[in-house]
Amino acid sequence: MVKFVYFLNVAIILAGLGYITREQKNGAYSTESIKVLFDEMIWENADVDVLLENGETEQRLLIYSYFNGVYKEVGTYNNYPRYIEMNKNDGSAFGSIQGAEFVYCSEIASWIFRHEQIKTDNDCNWLWKSPETSEYDILSMSDEFWQA
Repeated sequence: MVKFVYFLNVAIILAGLGYITREQKNGAYSTESIKVLFDEMIWENADVDVLLENGETEQRLLIYSYFNGVYKEVGTYNNYPRYIEMNKNDGSAFGSIQGAEFVYCSEIASWIFRHEQIKTDNDCNWLWKSPETSEYDILSMSDEFWQA
């Protein structure tokens, strides 16, 4: 009888652990926002679409630390959470201006940082990317070395 109770306890614990692990991988316990703090890196002569009236692009200095701040989860992209940059003054969404975003790019199997007005010549138009991963939780990649 004691062995049966012991086995039953182990089975209940393992079933609960399996359920929580599955739900976590599906995003049930994901974070609603992340705080980003870039180093003082500069990308000289970046192709920045400044929305000129003639539709041309212009070479500009891109300072990554300008994108420091809070990014809130807003829907999904490729079945992974999509984190959009929030206004630094009051934490609300930007109005007519599109903020930067963190999304998962399935073509390169990495989390990426991008902005629709900044063009690059790589897959998914990334400005910063994580190592290859299939992790659903972007915070699990926070200790990894991201590539600029």
